[in-house]
Amino acid sequence: ENLTVTLEPLVDVGTITRYLVPRGYMLATTLEIEEATIGGLAMAVGMTTASHKYGLLQETVSEYEVILGNGRVVKVTKD
Repeated sequence: ENLTVTLEPLVDVGTITRYLVPRGYMLATTLEIEEATIGGLAMAVGMTTASHKYGLLQETVSEYEVILGNGRVVKVTKD
């Protein structure tokens, strides 16, 4: 089973949590501040109170789709 979530910009922790929990899922690591955006956490360390156990939020991201300054869209993975 593919357990990934695709998010658009500005989705915050509260929104994705309210979407996932009723479906029986949760992010591998999350933050108690509901207003923090997932993209912001992923791009800026994303340390949470559970990071010592589950890792940093950006370590759970499988792919970024980034728009460069010149308008080019690139997909970025750890490979």
